[in-house]
Amino acid sequence: MLIAHSLPVELSIAKKAGARIVPMAALRLLSALCYGIVLNLICRLTGLWQEPVQMFFSGSPGEQELIANGQSLKFSTLALYFLLFSVY
Repeated sequence: MLIAHSLPVELSIAKKAGARIVPMAALRLLSALCYGIVLNLICRLTGLWQEPVQMFFSGSPGEQELIANGQSLKFSTLALYFLLFSVY
């Protein structure tokens, strides 16, 4: 997430600086994918972060609606990023 979290903003700045967007976006996305694969292999081979999760918060039925609203907000934000990225 930290590798590609500001990708739309950085690509629009790079475009204004004269860089080609498609190769830069491909490079950033492929490097993020490779980083994720390497991190996954390291965690599996060393046993790091492999224990079962402990849930400290379990929402009540009324709070489940808030979680669903948060999920729809996440998808709306993602759609907005794609819209802004296609404009620039």
